Amino acid sequence: ETPKQAEPAEASTPAPATPAPVTTLQTPKSARDDAKSVASARSGKSQPRSGRSVGSGGNKSQRSDKSPKKSPSKKKAAAVHTPATPASQAEPSPEGCVPIFLPEPTQKIVGLAVPEGEEPPQSPMHFVPKQVIMDDIQNRAAVSEFKEHLKTLNEIETEDILLVADPDWKYGANFLMVVTEEARAEMLAEHTGEEEKEEEHVVLGYVPPQPRDWIPQGSDREIREASVSNSRPQFRLTYQRRRRDFGAPVSLADRNVVDAAPSKLVKNQFIDVQALEDANRSTTDIPITEKDQDVQVAPSSDSAAVQTFWGNPKNAFTQYEARQLSQAEREAQLELPELIEAGRRTAPLFEQSLQQNEIMNCFYDDYTNLGGDGILFSKTDNTFKEFQTFTDLEHSREKAVSHIAWHPTLKGIVAVSTRERYDFDGMVDHSAKIVLKTSVIVVWSFADPIQPQLFLEAPEDVLCFEFCPSDPNIIVGGCINGQIVLWDLSQHMDRLKSTKAKGRSKKVSNMLTEFVKTDSIPTIRYAAASSIELGHQAPVTDIMWVPDHFEIQKVTGYALEAKELKNVQIISCATDETIYIWDLRSAKSNNPVFKREEDRCPMGVPDTFWHLHLKWKPFLSVNLFKSEPGGNHNPVKVSMKEMQGDRSVLTKEDPEGKDPTSTNRGDFTMPGGPKPTKQRMLQKVSTFLYVGTEDGELVYVDWMPQKDQDTGKSQTPKPVFYSTMHDSSIKHLSRSSFDRSLVLCVGGWLWTLWKEGVNSGPILYSQKSPKPLTGGCWSPTRPSVFFITRADGSVEVWDLLDKTHEPVLVQNISANALTYCTVWNISHKRQLLIVGDTQGTAHAHKVPFTLHTPMAGEAPSIEAYYKREIQRRAFVMGRWDYREHEKIELEAKAKREAGIAPAVELTPEERLLKMQKKYEAYLAEEMTFLRELGLKDDDDEPLPAVE
Repeated sequence: ETPKQAEPAEASTPAPATPAPVTTLQTPKSARDDAKSVASARSGKSQPRSGRSVGSGGNKSQRSDKSPKKSPSKKKAAAVHTPATPASQAEPSPEGCVPIFLPEPTQKIVGLAVPEGEEPPQSPMHFVPKQVIMDDIQNRAAVSEFKEHLKTLNEIETEDILLVADPDWKYGANFLMVVTEEARAEMLAEHTGEEEKEEEHVVLGYVPPQPRDWIPQGSDREIREASVSNSRPQFRLTYQRRRRDFGAPVSLADRNVVDAAPSKLVKNQFIDVQALEDANRSTTDIPITEKDQDVQVAPSSDSAAVQTFWGNPKNAFTQYEARQLSQAEREAQLELPELIEAGRRTAPLFEQSLQQNEIMNCFYDDYTNLGGDGILFSKTDNTFKEFQTFTDLEHSREKAVSHIAWHPTLKGIVAVSTRERYDFDGMVDHSAKIVLKTSVIVVWSFADPIQPQLFLEAPEDVLCFEFCPSDPNIIVGGCINGQIVLWDLSQHMDRLKSTKAKGRSKKVSNMLTEFVKTDSIPTIRYAAASSIELGHQAPVTDIMWVPDHFEIQKVTGYALEAKELKNVQIISCATDETIYIWDLRSAKSNNPVFKREEDRCPMGVPDTFWHLHLKWKPFLSVNLFKSEPGGNHNPVKVSMKEMQGDRSVLTKEDPEGKDPTSTNRGDFTMPGGPKPTKQRMLQKVSTFLYVGTEDGELVYVDWMPQKDQDTGKSQTPKPVFYSTMHDSSIKHLSRSSFDRSLVLCVGGWLWTLWKEGVNSGPILYSQKSPKPLTGGCWSPTRPSVFFITRADGSVEVWDLLDKTHEPVLVQNISANALTYCTVWNISHKRQLLIVGDTQGTAHAHKVPFTLHTPMAGEAPSIEAYYKREIQRRAFVMGRWDYREHEKIELEAKAKREAGIAPAVELTPEERLLKMQKKYEAYLAEEMTFLRELGLKDDDDEPLPAVE
């Protein structure tokens, strides 16, 4: 129905409670017109925004035709719309909608008014840009009808606001403003549903066809016979010619090959070779013989008997007592002439032997240290010689080696992990292919370089892993999806030991026969994986075991003495700006009772760590905050000072003789082990970490959390320092086994050598390399030697006692880029360097004798060299400070000569007095403010003065 119209009134004096005159929307004619209106309003192509207003009921076009024409002399009266629903009977607005009254001026501002002479839009929904409404609030302030809804408008995230016209004032206003996404979707769906009902037509029911089995009639065979398919792999031919033949002139002519005599045959001439029958040989001369022979094999047997006689065991013992001489007998023996004469004869020999022991070391092995200076070896021996190559065509093909680790106790056993070579975009493009591949760690043996010994299955590609030093059966690894994975090899150690023994005992004649045998290779499923939600949210780039002589407390991060001497804690880092510390111990028993079927351990997987599966989470987090805004550091490598096997900190006594900070960690138990007793805090253990970041920065941070002065919460302190020497991501970060304060950092195009405690910069760094550096490692036998790998497949060997400006040896190992390297001592005469490349191949090479045999006095010499470099660094920094201070003095002198008053530098006492006066002024201002608020009276006791 058309809403009732009130009596005409003067436009200049409207009633205060009566809304402004508006023109209502027409009732929709068709759903198609409404859909066009909604689409045009959403796209911003609505009718021109000027003229008549919308939002009140009634058909303006029909009413203008029937109403009589008004006299021009009379004032134009505005039609005031009376709501069809009184305000007291208005229904509550739908959820997510707010009723709002918009008069005609406001409708013109936001673009809802309809021009004179045009039909109003058929759709009651209007999309108004949010910026237009915000501009109206800013321009008209409190006069704007949208002012009271400013907070609601700020919470709306869409760029346009949906206004629904309410011509009957059903909800107490002429418009509804939709403020939530749910209400917006519901309004649009409801309006679309009404339009579909208006155009409802009779639709016949659709019966989908039912699938049936295929019945071949012979056409499939014909299709297969008519199709062309490859019966063999396609050949790939390569045509080559000399470079000098390119562009040479060509002379072509016709020639008959029959005319050329045999003696005049030239190159590329056609020769017809005809079949020639040999008269001296006949096919009948070749006899065909057949022979029938039976062979029967019967096992030979032998019967023999051996009779042994059992002896009666007897318990027997012998007791003797030293014969003691009396004092008189002793004196008589010492006075014998034979004894005195024997002493005189042998005394010079004893004196000579004692003098020789004082002069030289009689236990020194001259043969082992023979040729330590490399004099007895030629330059041809100073090269790497290939020893073995490991690759698996199924799991390592077209992958890059990510990590290599040697077995701690079984020599000749090495594990290799690989990863996909794609970047992020490439992994997205090839995700369907990558998902079908199985990620494994391949365990190899030097006794059998063709066939792997074990496959360690992982949920995703493994980027890093390490054997447990105290229990080599346990392996921990970090995956590309951020999970920490544990493996237990206790059930397969016999296979590794038997392979090692077989390789040691078999002869060269049957080595090839042994390699040909291909038995089934066991695939070991991971025993436990960390929680995805509570662990790393980025690829795990480095992982390491905490040494067995101490452990990290859960809350405070203190280093406590480990009574059991077992590795139970792990440090991992990922590119999610965090370093996590994990603990393998749990309050559960070694054999937990699984109540649910899905909680049971899978068949063939040890239940050692199954209680941690998908529930394991870190107990301490180390954050790498930056000093300036812009995010935190992204760690990729981490290194700590304490080393496995070095328990010297346990023998050092505390300064006070006792540790008052002893604590009891009885709440945590090792599976199958006793509860630890009271533990004392180790003051000598360094809690600082060197961390290499993704941006090429080296960060020095403490893992012990400290209380923040601003928030009062315990969090990781800011780094002590960080350096940006490298121009790319850090690829390797490790400490020397001879001096744990020396840190080798490899990244970008150079390597740097740092000394812990020297924060001004590296004590030594290389020049820019011709190719990017991809990894490195220290020599385990020579303190001055380390190895660097490059992206062109070469290995650099640096000997700081020989050369510091260039490597002593550069040798190409592979045609592909190298990704990882590690060194292992097989014996005191043999050392192996194993490197991995981007094709999934691990190359093992023998290290030259001169590069792995330590020279006499090498350790003191390299230590003295490092001390000189530290002194040189301190001298250079001192000169820089001196020159900077000298520059400031020269600038101040120039200002004084020019008549410019320099800035006055206050003494420490003057600065303290200035700060005290500033604080007293602050206290006075605070007291005045509290008095104005009525919180302080004049009689109240004043605040204490600052001493």
